[in-house]
Amino acid sequence: MPKKILYICPHLSTGGQPQYTFAQVDNFINEGYDVSVIEYNNLGGNDYVVQKKKIQSICNLFTLDEDKSHIIDLIKLTSPDFIHFQEIPQTFISEDILNWIFRDEREYLILTTTHSSLSNPRSIKYHPDKYVLVNEWSKDIFEKTEVPCDVWEYPIYSQEITDEIRQHYKEKLSFDKNKKHILNVGLFTEGKNQKQIIEVANKMLDYDIVFHFVGNTAPNFSNYWKPLVDNLPKNCIVWGEKSNVDEFYSASDLFLFTSNFELNPIAVKESLSLKLPTFIKKLKTYKDYYDNNELVTYIGDDNEDIVNKILNKLDIK
Repeated sequence: MPKKILYICPHLSTGGQPQYTFAQVDNFINEGYDVSVIEYNNLGGNDYVVQKKKIQSICNLFTLDEDKSHIIDLIKLTSPDFIHFQEIPQTFISEDILNWIFRDEREYLILTTTHSSLSNPRSIKYHPDKYVLVNEWSKDIFEKTEVPCDVWEYPIYSQEITDEIRQHYKEKLSFDKNKKHILNVGLFTEGKNQKQIIEVANKMLDYDIVFHFVGNTAPNFSNYWKPLVDNLPKNCIVWGEKSNVDEFYSASDLFLFTSNFELNPIAVKESLSLKLPTFIKKLKTYKDYYDNNELVTYIGDDNEDIVNKILNKLDIK
């Protein structure tokens, strides 16, 4: 009989954590595990469900209603060998439920992953049997506990994208073939810092370049994105959430990611998987992971420098 894994996620609203969960679930199903997923909070309702639908297509998915105590019934129903929390459980689950899940006489092992660079092991009350972290920087932080730690990196699947393939997707997405196309992917938030890309775009209005933004504009972040979206320069397009984001990578000429606050962003890995020149900031959480990747160009806060690097990379005079 296959081993059973039960994932417990704070939510499955489109973003890095749900995509990481999908990749991990898919991996373990392919390795022969019996996998189920519990979505603790149904954020966004029927909106922003790209990853949720992907997870639901490959395994049993349970979304809790307002009565969160039903999670205990689901744990009994699925009878897992492993429970894997996709965020520090005390940040989204009440103590009475956690006291039951973490009780001494449990018959399953508990794993925990965090997707936040702000998670502090010293403030954690409910430690698992093992931490499974998303990168080496996070592992360095959590190795200060006495709990065993491991890393499960979101995979980079290298794919060969020829000029013919890229042209095919430009035509499919109706990208102007006479212009270069720069892509940004991510939820519109202050940390993702799309504002800086728009500032760069304003400096490049005289060039045949279009800046594309793929990612949802969630209502709870409207104070950040609404002033930006309401005043976009003419060379910017906001597409919103898309289920075919891989096609946008394949159709683009450069990936620009000005985020100031990340742990191990999946968008960067997706860009590199599709052999796209990728501009990122050198954040401490990356350590030296991208230092020797010839597709990666490091940028900073100097927008003029970013403009010059884009023109150089795209060979525009």
